[in-house]
Amino acid sequence: MIDRDEMLARATVFAMGDGVTVELVRGMDADRWAVRRMGRAVLNVDGQWEHEPLPSSRSDEFLARTRFDLETAWAMAEKAARGGGQ
Repeated sequence: MIDRDEMLARATVFAMGDGVTVELVRGMDADRWAVRRMGRAVLNVDGQWEHEPLPSSRSDEFLARTRFDLETAWAMAEKAARGGGQ
């Protein structure tokens, strides 16, 4: 059985409240995180919600503005869950 710290280290989704989640992005760049709202929108670097296209339609520009390190994603998600996202 794993302990709590190890379980948290393996977590890939964190519910932040108000339908906002911080989620580990799977794929080639697995150490990046996205801030999502109800699985339909993703927060960008400007703090605005935008539609997230299907994986095959995501441009490099889209990924650059919507993927973050965990610390940045966490801070943005906390603000968005308090009503700070546009």
